Amino acid sequence: MGDRYVMIFEPDLCIGCNACAVECRRYNALSESGHFRTRVEPTETGTFPNVVMMHVRHSWAHCDNAVCINSCPTGATFRAENGFVLITKDKCIGCGACVDECPLEARRLVQEGSEVKADKCTWCYSRVHEGKSPVCVSRCITGALKFGKTSDPVIQEILSRPGTEAYHPEFKTKPQLYHTPLRARRNDLPVIRSAMVPGVPTTSIDGARG
Repeated sequence: MGDRYVMIFEPDLCIGCNACAVECRRYNALSESGHFRTRVEPTETGTFPNVVMMHVRHSWAHCDNAVCINSCPTGATFRAENGFVLITKDKCIGCGACVDECPLEARRLVQEGSEVKADKCTWCYSRVHEGKSPVCVSRCITGALKFGKTSDPVIQEILSRPGTEAYHPEFKTKPQLYHTPLRARRNDLPVIRSAMVPGVPTTSIDGARG
């Protein structure tokens, strides 16, 4: 697939603060009625007595084999030159075909004025075009989110780690969203502190023990 943009979520560094989701809503001026383009939810893994709490991030994947593009009857959903899957809102008729076809359940219909339109994450296309990261990545205080091209040595190193994989490979949509293996965070505070964005007080993670 050549050099392309990818996003990577490292759940062992995530403390579940949802700063990424809140900043996404603010930046994109989303409705305050409960609509989020991304969210972080707690989940339990393991069996008693070895049960640990993890955080799982749900977001859009900009799939290389995007079924939403083929299902759109008006061509409103398209792939931009950098691989991003976007929506031309003027062409969207709100039929919901792309929502129904997305196996990742990553799209939804939203009310925009008097019309219903499909909505999705854009990976902050305009920011990336300016050489910046998506706002969710820049807002993450622990460095749990990484974004860049596959030619970036940092991205290459994470993708090469054992257990790193794309979200839901069973759907065969070739998502450009990856995650590292889930593991308990109880011993990870030194790792989290080392990844903290400069200037953020480490007291913000003092209660993050698993």
